[in-house]
Amino acid sequence: MQLISERSSKVKQIPVTIGHPADRIPQQAAKHDVENVVLGSCSKGFIRIGLLGSTVRHVTQVSHHPVVVVPNCNR
Repeated sequence: MQLISERSSKVKQIPVTIGHPADRIPQQAAKHDVENVVLGSCSKGFIRIGLLGSTVRHVTQVSHHPVVVVPNCNR
């Protein structure tokens, strides 16, 4: 919790933008020179293991910043 408290003070703003997330997330990360990008992912359908959504897959391929993918399959 201490680490979260220390890091949260670095967040000056949360930009809101319009566009396709797969394109806009890497653009905004570069514009704001973030330390890393954190995305949630939950594959849909019958085969879930090892699959990423198209947005997560694209961002991890084109981002110049580290990308952390957090699984979120509470269904």
